Amino acid sequence: MWALRERKVEEITKLVLNQAFKDYYFRRAEDVEIPDNIANREFGYSTFENAMVRHLSFSSAGEFHAFLVKESPYSVFSSVSCYAKPSLPMEEKGWQGADLVFDIDVKDLEMPCRRVHDSWHCRECGKMGSGLRPAICPSCKTNRINVLGWGCQTCLAAAKDHVHRIIDFLLNDFGTRADAISVFFSGNLGYHVEVRGQEMDGLDHDSRIEIADYITGVGITPQLLGVFPRDKSEVVSQKMPLTSEAGWRGRLARHFSNKLKATDAKSDAERAMAIQLASLGYRRFTNRLAQYAMDLGAKIDRNVTLDLHRIFRMGGTLHNKSGLIKKRCEDLTSFDPFNDALGVIGEPIEVHVSYSPPFTLGDEDFGPYSDSRVTLPLHAAAYLMCKGLARPRNDS
Repeated sequence: MWALRERKVEEITKLVLNQAFKDYYFRRAEDVEIPDNIANREFGYSTFENAMVRHLSFSSAGEFHAFLVKESPYSVFSSVSCYAKPSLPMEEKGWQGADLVFDIDVKDLEMPCRRVHDSWHCRECGKMGSGLRPAICPSCKTNRINVLGWGCQTCLAAAKDHVHRIIDFLLNDFGTRADAISVFFSGNLGYHVEVRGQEMDGLDHDSRIEIADYITGVGITPQLLGVFPRDKSEVVSQKMPLTSEAGWRGRLARHFSNKLKATDAKSDAERAMAIQLASLGYRRFTNRLAQYAMDLGAKIDRNVTLDLHRIFRMGGTLHNKSGLIKKRCEDLTSFDPFNDALGVIGEPIEVHVSYSPPFTLGDEDFGPYSDSRVTLPLHAAAYLMCKGLARPRNDS
């Protein structure tokens, strides 16, 4: 009986969201960002019935916009790659090159605020709870549990920091042109960095592994700095990087220097790495170096960067888990996703909210809610409905 009722509720919720998304694309289809070489891109979308449709192609922006207004999909994607024949099966497409993309998701940052605002939902019995996911449902004892991720100002600010790190690597380590780099709020729990129109387009899977390793700080060892276990102390001192150097050498030298200054302001900060090696010994220094590299690197979803055949959410489209826009960030520092990425508009509606921590949208505070009936602006109601936390009032 519970399952039948829930299916009815889901259908009504989908109808409300479908209409809200349809209205958005009718008003703002032209705001959706079309990738370069549109005729060589694969497109895909998900429906409100959770079906995924792929291997679509369009010859022009006008044709795509007409499709968007007609279908009003739940999510919209285009391929990071260009193909000779994008609508054919993958093995027949004819790969021509791919954009270099990075996905920064707050779930990968292990922020302590997740214990406060994240929640979970048991697919078996419907029980919900706040905080991190339990191993099993405390009610029905199954493990069929969905994590309901949440984004707050604190964790999304941390994600911005990792975007800045990626941009630093791209500009200063790889020599990427600034105008080839685009930054987007993902529409939900993080940011996307996209690099187009560079010689990187032709990089294969293995080359992208090396880039991901470099940016995340994987594999940084003393040997990479030219230092080996049997080197004499005077040789080590000469090989260790200076704070003025570029790349990982200078990045690590500055980090070691700052750490040493924090404990001993009169120390020789320029030789901080050599001092640490002498005091820790080679093995412990190797572990310290690896940890610092991981701390200084950017946290990315490696699978996104490595996948040459991925279809990636398009800029200007609505995210199915929030109803917010995947929005280009012209000024990342001042960008506020909870103000600048609002897309759904409409009359307030009454909803039943099963659970929600406090949140802010459009300079208005909402929640916390627990088994509450409230009237919300449509963008706030859609935000909760997309997360599966609310349903329209007329569900009786």
